[in-house]
Amino acid sequence: MLRHAEGGVLGCHADVRSPKVAEASSGLTSWLFYSFPDKLQIRATGLTVVHHLDDVAESVWKQTQLLSRRCYMAPFAPGTLMDQASRNMPEGLEDREPTEEESVPGLQNFCVLRTYVREFEVLSLEFEGNLRCRFVDGKHQWLAP
Repeated sequence: MLRHAEGGVLGCHADVRSPKVAEASSGLTSWLFYSFPDKLQIRATGLTVVHHLDDVAESVWKQTQLLSRRCYMAPFAPGTLMDQASRNMPEGLEDREPTEEESVPGLQNFCVLRTYVREFEVLSLEFEGNLRCRFVDGKHQWLAP
């Protein structure tokens, strides 16, 4: 989920154990947005920096709600294959939010992803025919849809 958008930087929170974190830090990352009423698709692409156990991550962690921190305390990494359905909640916290003290171990799994956008691509879906354009370094290029 998009948590930050400012000055050409897009950001979100993630569990550092998630495969998407390794994928995001290994090269170009794309974010895809779609506005159904406008029939407009926007893809933003750039390099992503993973902030884990640094000043950025700790600062953002302090702003998170206690209930949200429960996700980063999960016993299994996101995407772990399970034998049966599991909510992957920490034992004893299935029906309540953790206290500040109880949430501390979750910081080990918490990270902030920041993508420094280098290009935007816009696709406008129109009855008369679609239009597609790429924006890089303040310049645009028309593309075949």
